Amino acid sequence: MDFPYVTTFMASEMAKVKKRGIPIIILPINRHSFKNVQEVYYELQKDVHYTSFFGFSNLMAAMYFILKSPVKLFSVLWDVISSVRRPLKYIIQTWAVLPMAIYYAWYIQRLGINHVHANWAHYPATIAYIINKLTGVPFSFSSHAGADIYRNVDMLDKKIKSSMFSFTCVQANKIFMENLLKVNLDEKVHVVYHGVNLEKFQMKPRGSILAIDKPYILMSVGNLHEAKGFHYMLDACKHLKNNQIEYKYYIVGKGYFRKRLSRIIRQLGLQDNVLLTGQVLHKDLVEIFQKAHVFIMPSIILPNGGRDGIPNVVIEAMAMGVPVVGSSTAGIPEAVAHEQTGILVPPSDPEALASGVMKVLEDTELRKRLVRNARLFVEEHFDREKNFEKIFEVLKNRVLL
Repeated sequence: MDFPYVTTFMASEMAKVKKRGIPIIILPINRHSFKNVQEVYYELQKDVHYTSFFGFSNLMAAMYFILKSPVKLFSVLWDVISSVRRPLKYIIQTWAVLPMAIYYAWYIQRLGINHVHANWAHYPATIAYIINKLTGVPFSFSSHAGADIYRNVDMLDKKIKSSMFSFTCVQANKIFMENLLKVNLDEKVHVVYHGVNLEKFQMKPRGSILAIDKPYILMSVGNLHEAKGFHYMLDACKHLKNNQIEYKYYIVGKGYFRKRLSRIIRQLGLQDNVLLTGQVLHKDLVEIFQKAHVFIMPSIILPNGGRDGIPNVVIEAMAMGVPVVGSSTAGIPEAVAHEQTGILVPPSDPEALASGVMKVLEDTELRKRLVRNARLFVEEHFDREKNFEKIFEVLKNRVLL
């Protein structure tokens, strides 16, 4: 959707497709600075084609379709406008991308592109849907979590039916879409986990897993958004402090929720225990994971449906031998099996979070079992190379015929 702000796993998948000799063009909705971005974005920089939300090129594209196929143009615009009914923010943002969608349809038709893939199921898939209706070029899309399928299902059924196929990264997402359409989607929706680079995220030395020194190092990574539930972990940190536990808790990431988290840290008197580190480059995460004793992902489901899928950082922690304490909600239980590959606690429950963290820290045998099982589970289900092959196999059979 954005470039280079698009998530790292998406950029990695695009880079791998390109390395297989398949030419790609990246058509972002928003443009961002290349300051302090992951290395993979530079590999894709030359493949990006930007346009504005509205400008001369958008006007030219609209005139082209008005003159050549006005019925198609006004039919698809009415289809989209009449289908998106709530909330107001979603309606406004959908209207905003319509000129861009028309321009990209014109651009794709001129270049003779034979397939469009949208990397989110909301606005990007809306653009792909419009391109398909205007040009006949087939499309596919990827769906992820609360940001693109649970918050608003307007048009989701049309996108699924009109697409050639789609990918999703959580089994629960596929079940949700099947329930929405009331049909089996085995041939249409492919569940493929994102996976991690197992060579990069290697197990920590055994000694650092068995013997842990105080202060305990607790860690979370993710966008500072409400759905991550970090504010509940701050309440859990207060419980730990009240029980005289020596610890440092690092929250790695950036986002709109940072101000609220900073305020809670001050209100609870946790300035000496909790640090908001800001965003770090992906390559630097390894060093942070190596120091951590417990990784916490306290995700929640928001009233509007917003939620996590399976956060990649959970899998990275599991790959490196950092025991995971996570909420028993969203997509997390697909990776974290309670007392087998991690610890699950009820969402929005600070006392349970604190208890789960202490259980991992105090029980060496449990910690050993969790770490061993988690690494084996990741190797079997979340190897990035194996999972990319699943994606490529679908592309080869459906697109590259």
